[in-house]
Amino acid sequence: MKFVSFIVAATAAAWALPSAAMPITPTSNVGLLPGFPGVGMGIPNDRVAFQTFQLDFTNDTLTLGIAATGRFDAPQPSDDGNGTYFARTGTQADPMNPSSLGAKWNFTTFARVDDGGDGFDTDLDFFGITFLYDLDPAFGTDIGDLLSPAISLPFGQGVTQAGASQNLLFSFWNVGNVFNPNTPGEYSFVLGSEFGEVAMNVVVSPIPVPGAAVLFASAVLGAGLMQRRRPSA
Repeated sequence: MKFVSFIVAATAAAWALPSAAMPITPTSNVGLLPGFPGVGMGIPNDRVAFQTFQLDFTNDTLTLGIAATGRFDAPQPSDDGNGTYFARTGTQADPMNPSSLGAKWNFTTFARVDDGGDGFDTDLDFFGITFLYDLDPAFGTDIGDLLSPAISLPFGQGVTQAGASQNLLFSFWNVGNVFNPNTPGEYSFVLGSEFGEVAMNVVVSPIPVPGAAVLFASAVLGAGLMQRRRPSA
């Protein structure tokens, strides 16, 4: 099996977008994806939004996965189990190169073809996989407003697995230098082919949403306990 670090296939995909005038639908199948992302060290693979698609002309299968992951020592984003991840605002430096800054979270993608044993061998080059991403912090960005990468690395013939972990603050993604890692908001990502797609939203805030909810619940509970302990007149 050959591996390659990828960003997106150079070839145009035959994949049809569900609708350009609606937000993405996050992938609700979230869990452990062995082999994810195929590159890097210490990148968790247990909270990945993924789907496996059975090809209609062979026993081969195509698996696509996507997740928000922490950059280096930054906290790992949490998720709601339905394809929405919660990350923190701010920047995180590369420990080996402190001048190299990124957002505290990465978007990490993965694609794999598994041989069905029928003698019909496919590879990732065949599928024309497309990646779309979001620089608009507004919630509910339409699919038609998502961006295609300005750079690409082609899937070579015979490549059956590929993955990458990238960051919106990197110059080749941050077109027009509009992404601000300190700005709260929601960012959408889609990895797709003509056989199906996976998608996620990343909600960014100073305190991740579930954490904020816990703090709020704790405050309410504390107020209730104080009320119960207050002596009666």
